[in-house]
Amino acid sequence: MNAAADGAPSPAKLPRLLVPVLVTLFAAVLYYQDVAANTIATGDHGRGLYAAWNVIRGEIPYRNFPFRYGPVGLYAVAPFLLVFGVTLKAAFLSWYVYTLIGTFRLAQLLVRITKWHIALLGILPFVLAYRNHMHSFITAPAMVCMVEAFIAAVQLMRTDAKRGPWLRLGLWCALLVGCKSNIGIAFTAGMAAGLFLLHLVTRNSSDSFIPSRKKTVTGSAAFGCVIVLYLLVFVVGAPGDFLVKSFPYSSDMRPVWGTFTGSMAVPFSRFFIMEGYRYTFAAFVALWRDSMYIWCISIVCGFALLLLAARRRRWLHEHRIALIFFLPTILAVHEFLFSGSEYAVTYWGLAGGSILFCLAVSAAFQKLAAINATGRKQIITNIIIGALSAWFAFLVIWTNVENAYRFRVQKGKPIKAPGGQISVYDPAWADVVNSGARFILENTKPDEKILALAYDPLYCALTHRRQAGPFAQYQLLCKITPENDKTVIEALKQNRVRCIIISNIVLHAPKHAWWKGILGETHGKLLWNHIRENYSSLGRIGPWDAPAFWIKNHAIEIYWTNAETERHSYLKNKLSEIHAEEKKK
Repeated sequence: MNAAADGAPSPAKLPRLLVPVLVTLFAAVLYYQDVAANTIATGDHGRGLYAAWNVIRGEIPYRNFPFRYGPVGLYAVAPFLLVFGVTLKAAFLSWYVYTLIGTFRLAQLLVRITKWHIALLGILPFVLAYRNHMHSFITAPAMVCMVEAFIAAVQLMRTDAKRGPWLRLGLWCALLVGCKSNIGIAFTAGMAAGLFLLHLVTRNSSDSFIPSRKKTVTGSAAFGCVIVLYLLVFVVGAPGDFLVKSFPYSSDMRPVWGTFTGSMAVPFSRFFIMEGYRYTFAAFVALWRDSMYIWCISIVCGFALLLLAARRRRWLHEHRIALIFFLPTILAVHEFLFSGSEYAVTYWGLAGGSILFCLAVSAAFQKLAAINATGRKQIITNIIIGALSAWFAFLVIWTNVENAYRFRVQKGKPIKAPGGQISVYDPAWADVVNSGARFILENTKPDEKILALAYDPLYCALTHRRQAGPFAQYQLLCKITPENDKTVIEALKQNRVRCIIISNIVLHAPKHAWWKGILGETHGKLLWNHIRENYSSLGRIGPWDAPAFWIKNHAIEIYWTNAETERHSYLKNKLSEIHAEEKKK
């Protein structure tokens, strides 16, 4: 019986169907173990959850509160919070779903432009590296936008392509701008430059890339219409100070957390010290799952592929795709040049890097196929494919063993506040957060506002208490002005705020994190003076004097209004009791 006649896929097409499904299933298992027990930060993850909660309540980003990422990510997370509640678990579930969608679509693209076994080699490093940065649920929708833009770009290269791919490319690029403005603009500019370069290098060939004016106008109009709508809804009429705090590179509000030379030295120095492991096997394995190295290798492979095509003046299909994708993949990670943080590479560069890597490997195998005369073509190819497949299979097993150990043996400590419903590995961190959240829940009313400084909106999200004032992030980086101090002070007075949470991150401004500043010295002097005059400390919990960072050495000091001085003694004892009980649990 003919399988094709029955509608069944032919054997040649089965790998194209199976690879995306199998890779997505693997990612689902791998990522689920992390979502079930993970490490979070009171700052970044609290900011995302609290901002998404603001959106659910009807507030508009930029108009009602500043937000360093675009509104698209918030509105993508919001449905999960509406269905499953305003919790970290629901937020991470959104990351889980969007990342699996992006992984599946990226695998689909790779099996279309290369052979299935090469696509498998390219997608697995992406999955393994992306696992290490699973907590940024606000950026996951942006990764989907990038992948869909790549797919549309491949589709529009066909000679029989209509205006549909151009329309989709414009829409996805515009949505990426809405996820993070500077990344979306850089990516779109790189994509446009890549398409223009493809037109230049192929215009004299028989299969030249010469899109009609209607197609280019369609893509440009789609992009422009969405951007205009974005500006009208979110930007026009928004307070200028909020815009300065929201858009990168406006005024002094920039993600410049280091110097160019220092940042560029980071990956090279890590290459020699091997993440502190010295030259151990574990460090060698870690390199293969490190987004920085995967991206660098991909860029080198893509550049070599383009150089080869330019020298031969022969632009095959894989060369054309690489030419379009090379600039977006580089420009999208421009924040790394300032910060040296591999988060920028993971969020914005891994998808394009995986495509460039697969195209280069595919071209290399085609080169091997040209050695027909020696008769060694199949042997050499099989050895390379077998070795790479065995290595990545080992990485998959190794990673799952690591996760199984962390998940079952190490176990996490649950965050028990209403907005938690998730566990973390650091028990000391969990004790502090649980104690602070429990104190707020037991001593404030549900509709009562609090103030969490300087970058701890997680306490607001966990307890479902609103922040006094529009600022979830109150650090030197945020271009804090005396007018901002006055705004928060006025909010404290109008709402009769009784409880203020201050974390030890306000005290430490090491050289590598100067942008945090010190509250009351580098910024926020008026606010700090107001707090000291009108509030009294109930006590500190956690390693207060230890150098604090996002997820390490977290400690808090709780202040209570002087209007209720008669309760201070009781509240001090209550705070001590709560912390002692949480540590025993």
